[in-house]
Amino acid sequence: MDTLFENLPSCATVLDAYCRFLYTIGEKSLPHAFVVVANRLNVGDASQMLSQDTTVFYLESLLRRFIYSTPLRLKTNVEVRSAVLTILDQLVDSASSAAYRMRDDFVTPIAHQNV
Repeated sequence: MDTLFENLPSCATVLDAYCRFLYTIGEKSLPHAFVVVANRLNVGDASQMLSQDTTVFYLESLLRRFIYSTPLRLKTNVEVRSAVLTILDQLVDSASSAAYRMRDDFVTPIAHQNV
């Protein structure tokens, strides 16, 4: 599915369909799929691609699952971390207050416990 998504035009309809796939049966593609989404947002017109409310909802929901439940899984892989920040930045630029809060939480350093 990732290859198909990468070969289709960078537009709102295609991004919405891919995010719907990730939100449902494609969740096993995550977190690497964040890299695929970020690459498509960088290639296309991100504001146009994020113009559909459902797309924003899907991305916010998917990011929320990982940022708040398994942040280390996102932060330890440089490529995934960069992709998540790209998506969050684009969502913030599209006026997503949820993405603004998640980005703030995501960039906060992880406290290491000394045992």
